[in-house]
Amino acid sequence: MKVVEDKDKYYETSVANYLVNKNPQYLVRYNQKLPGKFSGIQRQIDVLLLGPTDKIVVECKYYQTKIDIKILESFISFLDDVQITRGLLVTNRGVTRSAKMRIAELSIEIDILDEESLKDYSLGGLIPYEGNRGAIMRQPYGWVSCGVIEEMRTCCLFIPIGSKIEWVGPEGNFLYLNFRDNTYDVDLELNQEKSNIDENYDGKKTHKFVREDRFVIRKSYISQVKRYDIAIVKVYDHTRIILHGILKANDLNWTITAMRKMMESAILLDVKDESKSGAKI
Repeated sequence: MKVVEDKDKYYETSVANYLVNKNPQYLVRYNQKLPGKFSGIQRQIDVLLLGPTDKIVVECKYYQTKIDIKILESFISFLDDVQITRGLLVTNRGVTRSAKMRIAELSIEIDILDEESLKDYSLGGLIPYEGNRGAIMRQPYGWVSCGVIEEMRTCCLFIPIGSKIEWVGPEGNFLYLNFRDNTYDVDLELNQEKSNIDENYDGKKTHKFVREDRFVIRKSYISQVKRYDIAIVKVYDHTRIILHGILKANDLNWTITAMRKMMESAILLDVKDESKSGAKI
């Protein structure tokens, strides 16, 4: 595998400076050395971002192929050795499905971005809000938030990293988030969605409902469009966070895992503004 090293160095510097300009709570440090807990040697970190409560290792990988499981495992091992629980890889070629599935299950945070996605990525996460309800959330792995789409009646739209908002219709690969209060009847709504799918699409449809840990998940496969129509509901005492979307089959399992992690770590807010909805990053 051939690496274009001069591009790596140039883009690592450019990416780090771009991120800290967007996120002034972070400082950038170059060519840092930290002791390896398991290796017992000093490990060099080309780019380290220092935040109020965390540290982020940034690496750029300019390869002729996608980031695969072997490259990812090496990065995971490095982060584990220097005892840093958050990493960011910027790549020109994307990432394999096996690597995506591996990242979604990790207890540490690793994001893999392309250059186009950097503008929609926030180190500090995002704050979607609707009426008087909102939450502080991490960007879910593999997806970026791109604001409000009024006709979709959503406060926060997610598209896959490397995608564009104008591809949402033709590709049919997107997720959107809403908030509801505790009067929202999860069973009634999800069964109504199932009925709407059965009525509006020809051909074979299969539906699966999963309930666990205050989550209710509906997965409906629609053979006519070869896509999954999904809903993920996180039930809190006074609020429901709801994700709806259309997913490609290969994106289903790791995306649901990543979205659940995002919703599990959400910090609920009382926005006190019932006239607006949206998402801040």
